[in-house]
Amino acid sequence: MVRLFGAVCLASLVLPASSWAAPAALPDLVGEILATSSSSTAVLVHGRVSNVGTAPYPGGAGLVLTADDGVEHYLVMPALGPGQEYLFNVALRSAQISTKVDLVVDPMGKVAELSRANNIAHWQVHPPLDLVLSSVRAEAKPVAGQPVYLVAEIRDRLWTPAVTVPVQVTMTVRSKFQIAGRDPIAIDSSLVQPIDFLDTFQLPISIDPPLLPAAQAADPTAPVMAALSVTVCVKSLSLVAEREDDCAGHPACNNCADLRVADVPLLRAPPAPSLPSP
Repeated sequence: MVRLFGAVCLASLVLPASSWAAPAALPDLVGEILATSSSSTAVLVHGRVSNVGTAPYPGGAGLVLTADDGVEHYLVMPALGPGQEYLFNVALRSAQISTKVDLVVDPMGKVAELSRANNIAHWQVHPPLDLVLSSVRAEAKPVAGQPVYLVAEIRDRLWTPAVTVPVQVTMTVRSKFQIAGRDPIAIDSSLVQPIDFLDTFQLPISIDPPLLPAAQAADPTAPVMAALSVTVCVKSLSLVAEREDDCAGHPACNNCADLRVADVPLLRAPPAPSLPSP
C-alpha cells in the first residue's frame, strides 16, 4: 500500500529477480588426509578429495601437499560429480624427517565453490625411529647366589619432542658364563617394554647365574669364578618405522651393545643325599 498526497493507493511490490532466485549450484571440494606412514627417505600420504557440493566440478584444478621441511607435491584433480571422491597416494621424498603434512585443495582459487573453508587439511606425522643402545653397564660387583644386575641405556637418535609417542621395544639378552677350561654356559632371555623416549631410557636387566653340578671337593660350597659375556639388542615392535640408514647393511648396527663382567661367582648345586647302605 502506497500513500500519495493523502490518498490511498494499492500497488504491487515487484522485486528484482536476483533477490529471490534459488542459490546457484556450485561444487564444494573437501580435502582430507586419511593416513600417513614414514620411512627413512619419504612420507607416504593417503588422502581424499570429495565433492560435497550441488554441482559437478569440471576438473583441471590442483591440490598441493607440503611437508614441514618444504618438500611439495602437486596433483591435478579429475572431474568430480556431486558425491564423488578422488583418492590419491603420494610419496613426499626428503632427506630430512617430516613431522607435519599440509594439504591444500585448489591453492590458486580457480574453482567457484560453496565454501573454501574445508579446502585445507593438516596431519601430524610420526617420524621413523633410530633406536640406539648407548651402553650396557654393571650396577654392582656380582655376589654369589644373587643375580647379576645390569642397566641398558636406550635412546632414539631421531627423537622429536612434538611427536613423541610410546614405542613397544623388545630387548634380547644373550649371556655366556665362561669358566676356564670348560665349555661356556649360554643363557638367552627377552622382554618387551614400552618406552616413550622423553629422555635416555634406562632399562634394568637381571641375569640369574646357573648352578654348577655338585662335585666332590674339599669345600663344595666354594664358588667357582666365571667371566660373563653379554650381548644386548633392542628392536621396535611399533608400527612406527625404524630408520636404519646408518647401519651399512648390518641389521644390528647401533641396536646392540656388548659387555664383559669378570669374576662372577657361580655356586654348585647341593649334592644329592646319600642313600643308606642295604
